[in-house]
Amino acid sequence: MSRKGIGFGVFLIAIGILAFLIQFGILSGSVLMVFINHAELTVSLILIVVGINMIFKKYSFVKVLTWLAFFVVMIVYGNYAEVDVEKSSNDTSKTFAVEQYKETGNGELNLSASAINLNVGSTDANLIDGMVKNVGIDHKENYKNDNETAIIKFETNSKDVFENFFKNLFTAGKFSIDRKCNLNLNSSVVWDVKMDLDAIDSDIDLSDLKVKNLDIDGDAGSFKLTFGREYKSTKAKIDADAAKVEVFVPVDSGIRVKIDGDASSTDFNDISLERKGEYYISKNYEEMDEKIELDVQIDAGSLKISGI
Repeated sequence: MSRKGIGFGVFLIAIGILAFLIQFGILSGSVLMVFINHAELTVSLILIVVGINMIFKKYSFVKVLTWLAFFVVMIVYGNYAEVDVEKSSNDTSKTFAVEQYKETGNGELNLSASAINLNVGSTDANLIDGMVKNVGIDHKENYKNDNETAIIKFETNSKDVFENFFKNLFTAGKFSIDRKCNLNLNSSVVWDVKMDLDAIDSDIDLSDLKVKNLDIDGDAGSFKLTFGREYKSTKAKIDADAAKVEVFVPVDSGIRVKIDGDASSTDFNDISLERKGEYYISKNYEEMDEKIELDVQIDAGSLKISGI
């Protein structure tokens, strides 16, 4: 082996040994998590090792000793700071809330999210509240018509993705990232909701919400939507590619469905719909006071509509 390859070889061997010891519980994952949480310290130590190797580049044993010393420091300091790392690693959940004005009766929500587990439900405590785990979230609030209509924009970001990936890898031995967002909308407000979702595993429960319009643009995910009878006329547009879409509708509401695209499968369960032109329509559609209209465009995915 050339002299240039000795140091890098030792580095790779040491990383492999540490990963092996962590996977089998011989060492704590905090050994490496300390260096992820304290990137400045890690970079400083690496620069010192590289600098020493440049000065003594004629001596191969120096490369071996310096990299071994680097990992010894990592193990010792990691075990010393284990308690602090565990506390910081577990503190990844945050709550949020948007207060409701008494004048606010209408809401417009625009949500953009990717690579998370999304749950949507209802609340009476605030205009919007919820919790995020391993997810950064930004939001903006605007109001119009003397606070009668709230315009809320939520957007998740990926600031902590890589940090959380390594935390899961080294502390739990998993390659996945546990990213969650629970979002609750006020049940007394009439909502227009627009969602731009990518790589999402979602459970969107609107059964207790007054939803006037719903527009979902989703790719490469799993989407479960449950509608209720809280609003007299709900119009929903779903555009999904490479996705599994499950829709649950109350059988005692008037249902009209339009399906376009090239879904791999389309199923109707526990609901009777008749084909009339380009629509599937429930027999009671014209009679019912509450109506739900679905416009579904799905490609390379599956669609299931079930009655509840």
